[in-house]
Formats: sequence, C-alpha cells, structure tokens
Amino acid sequence: TPVQRTATAIGVPAIPTLQRMDSVLRRTAHRLLKDNLPFPLLDLVELTAGSLRLHLNQPAELPDPWQADPDRLVWSLPTAEDLPDLGDLPDGQPAPWPLLVTIGTDGPTTWLANLEQPGIITLVGDQVFSRDYVRYLAAELALSPWADGITIRCIGTDDIVEQLNPGRF
Repeated sequence: TPVQRTATAIGVPAIPTLQRMDSVLRRTAHRLLKDNLPFPLLDLVELTAGSLRLHLNQPAELPDPWQADPDRLVWSLPTAEDLPDLGDLPDGQPAPWPLLVTIGTDGPTTWLANLEQPGIITLVGDQVFSRDYVRYLAAELALSPWADGITIRCIGTDDIVEQLNPGRF
C-alpha cells in the first residue's frame, strides 16, 4: 500500500507527458519501419516543456518533422508538434526502446536512459544508495507503459518492487 500511494501521488501528474512521449516514440518507430530506415542507437531522452530530444550513440536519420543537430546525433521535436504529423499509430505497435528509465532531472528537464545500450549506466559509491537506485529503476520499469512485454530479473533485492507488477518480474 505505501508503494502504491507513492507511485500514485508522484506518477499521476506526469502521466500526460509520458503518454505523449510514448506515443511519439511509437509513431516514430512505425514510420521508421514503414520507410525502411534503421532504428537509431538511442542513449538518452531529454524531455523538457518545449521539446523532446533524442541523444543517439551514432549519427542516424529520423523522419520529418524531427530536426537534427549538424552531427545528426541529437534529434529534436517540439512539444507542440501534432501527433498525426508523425504518422500513424497502429494497434499493437511495440515500444522501440522498452528499457527507458528516468535517471534524473536538471531543473525543468527530465533525463531518461536507454538501458539496452551497454554501459549506459555505471553505479559506483555507496552500496546502499546503489541498491536503492537499482530498486528505483526496477520500479519504474514495473510501471512504465512502454516496458510492457519485458521481464525483469532482480537478484538480491526485496520483494516490495515486484509487488508493483508481478507479471513483469
């Protein structure tokens, strides 16, 4: 019950922003498949009030209306962009990066990391804090809509996070 109350109190205000981000990424994935373009190697997502920015591991191409920096490593989309401009969202379109997790905030900016990228996060320092952070990451994956269909294997953690969504653990 305490975990559910915390998730509800903290998570509910962020739901519209995260749903929009999820829709944008799924629509972009569908468009990449439709246009026969490869999926970019995503490291980070930068989410602000005005834009969604994808930080890539290698230069890549994204469809319009995404806009690239000169190196084609950072792609931006204004928050006000109409979702239909990104393309269709067919039923059952899987999330392109199901292991996106929030790694922190910088003022009004929220940063998400793609845990599918090897070495994207390295934990050092206090073991208690590191274990708490891993528990937090597992809890976010348990609740995020784009992580549907993944299985999380936790070794050496308590069962409290698994109670959030037993079907994913």
